[in-house]
Amino acid sequence: MKKDKQEPSPTTLDPDDWAGTKALAHRIIDDAIEHLSRLRERPVWQEMPAEVRASYLTPPPELPSPLEDVY
Repeated sequence: MKKDKQEPSPTTLDPDDWAGTKALAHRIIDDAIEHLSRLRERPVWQEMPAEVRASYLTPPPELPSPLEDVY
């Protein structure tokens, strides 16, 4: 059975998979640049989506989450 949450590591903050972390970091940067390149096409202001607003009302996680889930 797969665990949804990872147990904290007492010895390191290093990722288990450097290659996967590098690939995700590149994807994050690509997505950020794509987002910035299209800002002029979007309205100046948008209301915060209800699911985002609701997420601020929940307690923070107690255990680490995989980087891809956080992204």
